Amino acid sequence: MKVKELMEKITSEIRKMSTLIEETKAESLSSYILSSPTIFVTGMGRSGFVARAFAMRLMHLGFNTHFVGEVTTPKIKAKDLLIACSSSGETANVLEAARKSKKVSASICSITSRKDSSLSKLSDLTIIIPGPSKINWKAKVKTIQPLGSLFEQTLLIYLDSIIISLMKKKKSSAAEMLKRHTNLE
Repeated sequence: MKVKELMEKITSEIRKMSTLIEETKAESLSSYILSSPTIFVTGMGRSGFVARAFAMRLMHLGFNTHFVGEVTTPKIKAKDLLIACSSSGETANVLEAARKSKKVSASICSITSRKDSSLSKLSDLTIIIPGPSKINWKAKVKTIQPLGSLFEQTLLIYLDSIIISLMKKKKSSAAEMLKRHTNLE
């Protein structure tokens, strides 16, 4: 297959995945974000890269946001929010952040591929993106991609869609977000 054909196949897989995600969960996630004094985002590996991108966009929107594990990350407290991204829902560091968040009565929103995962059981809100994970290679959408690529790509598009929704709710623009973009590059 040529690269262009592969790209078409991948985008087709992501479109199919998008039909399997519960729409009402997006509204719930937005509500948690809008009502939380501080938002913490976590994930490891490729899901962690996507989670970092989401944390950055939340900051661009003016939310008090931190990525778990950075040296400037403060304590999580009651009424704060942890958004935990893990395809398997069993990633040790992500689970530990969720357990610590639970102990201080922070809200936990997880995005995972497994509704029966340990992370899901700790969460106040679980959003299922039913892509393959390191625990379960069988997904509802057949994929030509290796490992968890379909989950991670769908996660990125899903979270970018949440950002656009939040932009509308906050009556914000890309120009306003740019004002918070780093100037140290």
